Parts: sequence; structure tokens; C-alpha cells
Amino acid sequence: MIYALWLADTFSLHPGLVQLLLYFGRVLLPRCFQRAKGKLPVRLTLKVGKASDPTTMDSFVPTYHPQSTVAQKVPRDQFGDPQISWFQRELNGTETSTYLNNAAAGAFLVRRPPETMANIGLQDLCLSIQAGPQIANVLLKSVPGPDTGSIQAVDAYFMFNPLHMFADIVDLIEYASKHPFNFPTLASSVHITLNSKAAGDAEKENAKREKQEAKDAKKAEAERVKEDKKS
Repeated sequence: MIYALWLADTFSLHPGLVQLLLYFGRVLLPRCFQRAKGKLPVRLTLKVGKASDPTTMDSFVPTYHPQSTVAQKVPRDQFGDPQISWFQRELNGTETSTYLNNAAAGAFLVRRPPETMANIGLQDLCLSIQAGPQIANVLLKSVPGPDTGSIQAVDAYFMFNPLHMFADIVDLIEYASKHPFNFPTLASSVHITLNSKAAGDAEKENAKREKQEAKDAKKAEAERVKEDKKS
């Protein structure tokens, strides 16, 4: 502290700036030398839409995950979309909120991206997750494969984060079910892993709700017809 006051008086520097310079020389500079020598890990925070995935790595080289044998066995529709309950391409924002509103944390679905998301590509998808305090959306960008300069169906990879690209959405979901990530913009930021069981329960509850709504609508229509006959 005395040395800091001497520097401030001698060189007419603000004491706060002097303290910052001393901290850099005493703490940060030695750590930089340690990191350069490989004694400390390099930590980067990888953002996924509004999410992040803290990862320790030595170099920023993305890994391209080809379609796994497990994903190859998943039934597909005529458009190549997986026929799995969590894949709900046509759900809009309101329907997604209803679908996931009362679901357990980690419940999710994959759908077409909302129009409010910027720079949406033709093959991009949106991962909607019940994150606890609220439902969060992550844009899964479709990017070119390592050996192509254009986005084509056979060459497109979905980006989970800048280090992991997946040729199949099924494999991306499997990866996100085992590797936690968080949403720092939420009031209660906690790490989330996709929960397939919670997603399945949400699908069952949604089917039950739709069945009840159809039953109520049919009953209301019958009562309306009955009232029309009376009049």
C-alpha cells in the first residue's frame, strides 16, 4: 500500500490505477507465464445461443461428429426428420410454452426456430428447454461440413457449440443429455442436462391434455346442437 502511494505521488497517477498495475504485476503476470508454460489449463466459455458450456481445451478445433449407428437406426419421415416424440418441428412458441410449462426441469423438444431469432437458415432448428425458472430457446445453426463450402442436406452439421458439430440431431441430443450447459442470462442460472424421461413425460401429458380438449370440444358442440334444436 505504501509503495502504491509512493508511485501515485511520484508519477501523478491515480491510486486506483496504481493498485491495478500492482495487481497485474503481482498476480496476473505470473499466471500468464504459468499458462504459457502449460502449467495451467486454458478455460473458455462457449456460448450456445443464450447458453454457455464451460470447457477446458488446449486448442480451438471443432470436432465433427458423423451420424452414429444408433442414429442410423432411428425411424425417419419422408423429410428425414427423426420420428421421436421430442421432435416437434411445427410447434410454435405458444404451443411450446403449453407443452413444456408444467414439465420437469430438463424436459425439451426440438422444433422450427421462432422468426424472432436472427439469421435463421433453412435447415436450422431450435432446442426449447424447461430450464427451471423459465423455458429457454437455443438456436441450433446448420453449418457446412469440414469438406464442403456450401450447406447441403448431406453435408450439414448442427452446431451445439463452437467445438462440437453433429451430422444428426439425434446425436446432438444424446450429447446434450450427458454434458451440462447453463443459461447465464436467466435469474437462476443452473447447469442443465437434457432429460429424455422428462421429455417423454411432457409428451404424454400433452397428449392427455389434447385428448381432454378434444373431448370437451365434442361435448360443447353436442350441447350447442341440442340448444339449436330446442330453439
